Amino acid sequence: MGKSIYLINPGADFPTYFGAEVYGAIGYARTASIADLALPTIAAMAPSDWHVSLCEESVQNVDFNSDADFIGLTGKVTQWARMEKIAAEFRKRGKVVIIGGPFASLSPEIVRPHCDILVAGEMEDIAPGFFADLDQGHWQSEYVGTKPDLKDSPIPRWDLYPNAQALTATVQTSRGCPFECEFCDVIQYLGRKQRHKPIDQ
Repeated sequence: MGKSIYLINPGADFPTYFGAEVYGAIGYARTASIADLALPTIAAMAPSDWHVSLCEESVQNVDFNSDADFIGLTGKVTQWARMEKIAAEFRKRGKVVIIGGPFASLSPEIVRPHCDILVAGEMEDIAPGFFADLDQGHWQSEYVGTKPDLKDSPIPRWDLYPNAQALTATVQTSRGCPFECEFCDVIQYLGRKQRHKPIDQ
């Protein structure tokens, strides 16, 4: 039997475009505005004998008593304060904490002290070696991904995600962007060349 990993998308530090806090505020069930693609995509990269569980904190409570071997966190700058608190609590409990995603990729110097393993960039090309290292118990403190061919990106594990509590589904057709909008950081970590997934995928 393989290892286990608990993947968490922390709640935002304040209401954002991606949130749906108003639903809870007026008495409805907690709701995510947009289903987050990061968790189910990383889950699909884990070896088939690993146990993977997900937590979308906007609609679920973080299980700080999780018995998973590894705790994985992702998130944007708008989630950093919460991400830092979750990481600290799990590390206090002796867990190995991994942080990746947009903020870790753009600001590794800020994230580095708060995790045991930092993952910057995209995971597809490095996932086999990354999970093999975790499996063997001899990991690096930092992994840097590449700009993979998206035909190698697995179908996300939406079966593990709380889809019933998301207002909008997510289908990723490409990564990267040819434009230069001054307010956007996408080209900084996904590149200016747009890469597409095959239509069948």
